Amino acid sequence: MDPESILVVDDDRDVASTVSEYLTREGHTVILAHSGRDGLTRLREGAVALLLVDLRLPDMDGIEVMHAAQRAPNPPEIVVITGYATVSSAVQAVEGGTAGYLEKPFEMPRLAAIVQRVMGRRRLMRENMHLQAETASRLREMEVMLSISRTASATLDVQEALRRICRELVFLVGADTGAAYLLDEPSGRLMPTAGYHVPKEMMEAFLSHPIPLGEQGFRQEIWETRQPVFSDDVYSDPRFNFELFRTFRHQSGLVLPLLLDDSVAGAFYFAWWKAKKVFTRRELELAENVAAQVTMVLRHARLFERADREWRQLQVLFDALDREGA
Repeated sequence: MDPESILVVDDDRDVASTVSEYLTREGHTVILAHSGRDGLTRLREGAVALLLVDLRLPDMDGIEVMHAAQRAPNPPEIVVITGYATVSSAVQAVEGGTAGYLEKPFEMPRLAAIVQRVMGRRRLMRENMHLQAETASRLREMEVMLSISRTASATLDVQEALRRICRELVFLVGADTGAAYLLDEPSGRLMPTAGYHVPKEMMEAFLSHPIPLGEQGFRQEIWETRQPVFSDDVYSDPRFNFELFRTFRHQSGLVLPLLLDDSVAGAFYFAWWKAKKVFTRRELELAENVAAQVTMVLRHARLFERADREWRQLQVLFDALDREGA
């Protein structure tokens, strides 16, 4: 059922048909029910945006249908229609939180005005909820980027930095598990360096599974395009045909390459055990921005190693000169 549809529950078939035809011409999807039981069945089949319900139905009171609709996970707006208007019924409708109360016979433009107001309010609520969710998501992204930036500038311990960043990225992309790999140049393999939420029973296997760069599969695509690669069906995806992904059986995976001086220096891998995760272009761009931040850690570490190596060489030279002077 269309969640923006209108459900009309009225045993007067002529009225129900007239309302349906009019609202359909106005661009709405209309569903008809001619008894309370039929109306409840329609409500169980799926959410609707608006319920137009007659107070007097052949098998039950319309108030019962109204209360059942209000108990739904995504309750609709409610407009009461009746040919037997009383003060009591009006009070019941108002106390029940209805959006309108129409006495038969009513003019269709009046009904259309109520429907337009109700649907406009629902649309506004949806837009506000979407805006709130988007704002919260952007705030979380900014917090993660700030945390990663601080980590990148605060430590030269590459393994600790990658562990912290891996944790932040797991939260950011909503993964179940994350792992960081660094290139071991002599062997030409990506070695597991840090992980987050790696199951204990898989830890030993995780540490013993480096990723050779020269083999076929997703690695070749990454190293050629320098772009993230993801799959929502890892086990059946030929790009992920590698022992590591057969050992850790999971549904979805994302590989995020780490580039340094246009060469692959490492990678992050994120896994979803059961969820079929699909990434938007924005999410992938965000992941790439994070990867660029991580390369700062690697660059700083390399510079520190080079400076330390040069300092040691100078120390050896100074020691030799001291000995000669003595």
